[in-house]
Amino acid sequence: DAWRYSQLADYERNFQQGGWSYDAWNEHQKVMLWALGNDVNSALTLRLPGVLTYTRDVILDKFQDYMSGSISMEELKPAVAQGWIDATTTQGKLNQVQIYRASLGLDPLTEFDLCRLHREDMDMEDNTLCTKYDPKDSDSSRTILIAVLIPVLAVIFAGTVIWLYLARKRRHADAIWMIDTGELKFDDPPEIAGRGTFGLVVKAEYRGTDVAVKRVIPPKDRMNRSGVLLGSFDKNGPA
Repeated sequence: DAWRYSQLADYERNFQQGGWSYDAWNEHQKVMLWALGNDVNSALTLRLPGVLTYTRDVILDKFQDYMSGSISMEELKPAVAQGWIDATTTQGKLNQVQIYRASLGLDPLTEFDLCRLHREDMDMEDNTLCTKYDPKDSDSSRTILIAVLIPVLAVIFAGTVIWLYLARKRRHADAIWMIDTGELKFDDPPEIAGRGTFGLVVKAEYRGTDVAVKRVIPPKDRMNRSGVLLGSFDKNGPA
């Protein structure tokens, strides 16, 4: 608009007195005219409430002080930053947001969105407005229960899988020592490799390997007092 461009056009009144050289002003004018042009649409930021006061009372004054040597760059930076904080506080951040959105043709933020995005500022205005959107106690309890239950179930599941794996591995290891008596092959008659008071040791073949099988003799078939073996070997009996 006319006011914005007027701030750039008058070198003697607006810049020379602040210590700007003509070349510096000319370069600044070119950049600002480009930034304010419709092509890049940068002027939209100037629609923020309070930006006019900020530009006039903070930017121009502080930059003039800097160009004249009254303040240093280290003093300029915090002064400019604090100036915008003061402008925002005066206008109200929530008010700035809604007016700026309207200038862009956007719908205003709902109360829910304001509570979600700007909760601290909403609470400063009225700390009861956003409480209606806070999670209910039941929801919080359910969330906590789920958060606790899932890890517990995961641990139980992992423990069950490990137990089943170890049990299967143990059964597989035990199976090595389980003898299928149907696969034992004896000579006919069986060849006795040795004998004792309580049983006989008989030669046999198991899955192609020579083995020794010990058969426990029941008490009624054991040797009598004279040392004579009572009963006979039964290759189908218990070994």
